[in-house]
Amino acid sequence: SDKATQTLQQNGTGWYRAINRAEKLSQENNRIQCKLTEQQGEIKHLHELIKITRPEINFDDEYQKSTIKRIDKS
Repeated sequence: SDKATQTLQQNGTGWYRAINRAEKLSQENNRIQCKLTEQQGEIKHLHELIKITRPEINFDDEYQKSTIKRIDKS
């Protein structure tokens, strides 16, 4: 936007800071995405193990609530 451009132009280093910040955020997003993918894989693996050992536990949309309730009853 024009306002953003004006803000960056007011400070000559604004462009560099904006580029560096965008790059830093992009790298952080990539790191978080990798971690999330890793954790989703672990969750899937754990669900498979739980299904084998505790077949009465059903992982539906509210699996956390139902899982906790069923485990607490045991």
